[in-house]
Amino acid sequence: MSVLNTAPLWNPCVNESPIATSRCLGVPLRFANLISGTPTVASNCGTLGSFFDRSLTSLGALSATEISPEAGIVSPWSSLLQTLIRTQDTCQRLVGKVGGYASIVGVGGHPWGGEQRFGDVLRRYRTLAGLSQQALAQQSGLSRRGIADLERGARNSPYPDTARRLADALRLTSPDRAVFMAACRRGDAPARYTLPIEPAPIVGRQAELDELVRRAETARLLTLTGPGGVGKTRLALELARRTEPAYVDGAVIVALAPVADDTVVAATVATALGVTLRPGESAEECVREHLRSRQVLLLLDNCEHMVVACAQLTDRLLRDAPGLRVLATSREQLRIPGETVWVVPPLTAGDAVELLSRQARNAGAAAFTRDELLLVGEVCDRLEGLPLAIELTAAHIPALGVAQVAELLTDRLDFLARGSRVDPPRHRTLRAALDWSFALLDPTEQKVMVQLASFRGGWSLEGARAVCARGDISRAALVGALEGLVEKSLVAVEDAGDVRRYRFLETIREYAAEHLDATHDAEVTRDRHVKHFLMLAEDGAVTRLGIRYPQDMARLRLEHANLRAALRWLLDGHRIDEGLRLCQALGGFWLSQGFLAEGDEWFARFLDRAAGRPSPMVAAGLHSWGRLAEYAGDLDRAMELFERSRTISSTVNDRTIWARACCGLGDLALHHSGYAEAVALYKSAVEAARDAGSVPEEAQALLCLGRATSLMGDPEQSMGWLEQALVLERQLGDGWGIAYALNETAQQARRAGRLEQARRLLEECHVLWRQAGTRMGERAALMNLALVTLELGDVRRAAELAGDSLEVSQEVGDDGSTASVRCIEIAAQTVAARGAMSTAVCLTAIASERRAGLGAPRPSIEEAEISRLVVRAREQLGESGFEAAWSRGLGVPIADAVDLAAEGLTASLETSEH
Repeated sequence: MSVLNTAPLWNPCVNESPIATSRCLGVPLRFANLISGTPTVASNCGTLGSFFDRSLTSLGALSATEISPEAGIVSPWSSLLQTLIRTQDTCQRLVGKVGGYASIVGVGGHPWGGEQRFGDVLRRYRTLAGLSQQALAQQSGLSRRGIADLERGARNSPYPDTARRLADALRLTSPDRAVFMAACRRGDAPARYTLPIEPAPIVGRQAELDELVRRAETARLLTLTGPGGVGKTRLALELARRTEPAYVDGAVIVALAPVADDTVVAATVATALGVTLRPGESAEECVREHLRSRQVLLLLDNCEHMVVACAQLTDRLLRDAPGLRVLATSREQLRIPGETVWVVPPLTAGDAVELLSRQARNAGAAAFTRDELLLVGEVCDRLEGLPLAIELTAAHIPALGVAQVAELLTDRLDFLARGSRVDPPRHRTLRAALDWSFALLDPTEQKVMVQLASFRGGWSLEGARAVCARGDISRAALVGALEGLVEKSLVAVEDAGDVRRYRFLETIREYAAEHLDATHDAEVTRDRHVKHFLMLAEDGAVTRLGIRYPQDMARLRLEHANLRAALRWLLDGHRIDEGLRLCQALGGFWLSQGFLAEGDEWFARFLDRAAGRPSPMVAAGLHSWGRLAEYAGDLDRAMELFERSRTISSTVNDRTIWARACCGLGDLALHHSGYAEAVALYKSAVEAARDAGSVPEEAQALLCLGRATSLMGDPEQSMGWLEQALVLERQLGDGWGIAYALNETAQQARRAGRLEQARRLLEECHVLWRQAGTRMGERAALMNLALVTLELGDVRRAAELAGDSLEVSQEVGDDGSTASVRCIEIAAQTVAARGAMSTAVCLTAIASERRAGLGAPRPSIEEAEISRLVVRAREQLGESGFEAAWSRGLGVPIADAVDLAAEGLTASLETSEH
């Protein structure tokens, strides 16, 4: 039989004395133990609640009256009362409400009875703390009589400051403090605020929500900022929903978007809170009085157009209402003390695809096929993860399909114009969202934003000054406007090493570009942009093969998109000479960073339009174009371009460019093993450079002479040329040229058997080329280091170095030059040393076939190395095995060969580990 059906062991009675009540304490303890786990206990909680309430009241009265408060002695009944309260807590847990005393009192009142008087709550917490009224008075700085009046109900509600001092003295935890403060409130609002229910769950944002929940624990003002359409309101609502249980009075949202007058912000907050405005008091005073004794989360949504009024009201409310927390959404921060700002990022790629898929299905689209999902990913990338843009796009998919929607996104601002009928007007189209933000800017901010649309891929403060700080916009005004655009979430800030950069989301940039095209300043603004980046590129372009200083290379990499934009505007504007100047300045950048195809395309466009116009600029452009063709492995076209450059430079009598062209032709002669011809061309280049007084060209020609005579087998004469070149390169401070000289000197040392010297020189060379920022030079150092290390007997390290050189080839997209072929040959020698002879033969066949196609046979010194490899392979594999391995390499594209070589090196390393 259930214990609940037995006769009660004790029947509580209202008229029993405190002594009788306390003597019955053992009964409920046994009762609580007996009913633990009994499923019918919940139906008897009213009886239990009645017992506990009366027992606590009786014991509380006993402890308060049967001793002298002035003595400062805690009543002997206090420990008994604490035991009873703990027993009550145990019983509460049995009915599924786990927690401390805060969970017993509950939200808005006691779960077993009506509203709890503040005096009852104060007495219970004081007794739990083991304090007499006198002790509490001393610790809180209040009078004992005042505390006694509160406990017996002579005063129904304390002042907020009194309640805070009592809570501090009682050392209440956050949940208990919330209950304590709620018990002293005197409001006219509902017992608890609730948030609106969202029609669909939020997509993604889990990492952001986890971090925001953590920050919300300590931040009294948390502001979510970000551009329009990034999802601030939706994220804030979800955050408020997750944190709402921690607030005794709940959470309430205040929609500020419809408010057009900053004088009614406080009245709007009062309406949302359900506060009745009283005659003679302002709306703010009524709100402050209402919130003073409450614990509530206030969500102020869309503060940006009323940002000053919102900031001032929020600051005053937070100072006056200790239980208040504010969560704000705004396109700019409120900028008041204590504010924590969180910039809401766009959705991740996966979450963006999920949102688009869900919204499209909700709009009536069929499930996406696998091919459509790939296109959906591209669409989301173009929409930059903006939830508003994604939802607007999804509305078009049922009628148009994914493929056609992707095509129409080229004009996204006009295309994305079918928002929900229940959304605010500013969120019904993408353009409307941006119009809303633009209208909030002051005239200077608007003008700067429009001019900044000339940048692509971001900009530096230096760039912004060069383009925008003109006319009526001073440098100081520009800085202020840029800061304003950042604060209003229209411009994002990025750290690129030691440089701070700024950028638009592409959607915002397109919107600003429309405004720029509509102004009479468009051409002037873009002309300033072109001149700035032409100057930047020419400052960095020093040698034919690279950039001297790593900071110049880093700047060009950061500004790559802007440089492309400048080239496009010059081409569209038929400004051929300036375009060739910019191409010429970027020749070393394209070459050293592996942008060979890009450079080839730009030179072709400008030089085709300059046909029939011989000039030094055209001659220089033809030489740089030839270098790109050479490194891309198109040696015949490189020969044609070098010859044209030499002819035009002779016509215009430019000896410097004539010397460059001769060096280019000499390099091609070396590719074809024409050593004597190469030496003659290099000597002509040295003479021409000296005539022109061009030290960089003289140093380069001397380096080439050193390499050519080395390959001819004349190390003594080679060292003489290299030493002369090294002196000039050191005078110039040209890290690239110094590294080139060290590389060739190391090759001499290796061939002479001085392997340790060669290794040291190549390591220094590698460091210099890395500092100079040239990937092609870095690759040369790595593959030569691999060869030296292999000859030193450290096969494993040689394999690592060879693999690194192949990685560079893959990164720069070089799958056809003689340098990439040489990487494959060195990889073949390395995998052969690790026992993978069949793979080594296959790689050698690929390299040999590629050299034949280029018309670039191996130099005799390198041919001897490959011949030794072939002999060993025939011995190990046998003739049939060798022929089979060789056949597997024929017809394999060079790009696949790079992958195959990398796989072979990796496999050999893994084998050695086992």
